[in-house]
Amino acid sequence: MANSVMWLGTEEKIFDKLPFEAKNWTVLDEYFYLSDYAGNSVADFDKLIALFSEDITMLSADGSQMKGKTAVISFFKQFFERNKTTKHLWETIKVAENTLETHWAVSEKRKDGTFFAFKGKDTAKLNSEGKICYLKVEFL
Repeated sequence: MANSVMWLGTEEKIFDKLPFEAKNWTVLDEYFYLSDYAGNSVADFDKLIALFSEDITMLSADGSQMKGKTAVISFFKQFFERNKTTKHLWETIKVAENTLETHWAVSEKRKDGTFFAFKGKDTAKLNSEGKICYLKVEFL
């Protein structure tokens, strides 16, 4: 039963790849998937950061704005220093050419042991290379 699990009495196959490699996921789907693992894996952190263009503009839900990949790296390093575990549920749709929108919910456990949960919407614009060049995060 290697590479499989029992689920409700039936054997289910486990993918040897990440879900976005097995499905037709968008770059924003990859972003949410990797966000759940990047705090505990240097390789996943690097994959997460690679999704952004060098000239990224990111608008955080708290109203702050970051410009450039270096600022985004700093933001995520601080985020993962505070938060131990994150679990996202999300759905992504294409709203226009090179524009994606994701409705999401997240539950998180901070390193101090406290929990919190949010729901929101992210809007991303992609450059010609398929990298995120603009990301707006909103709480709903």
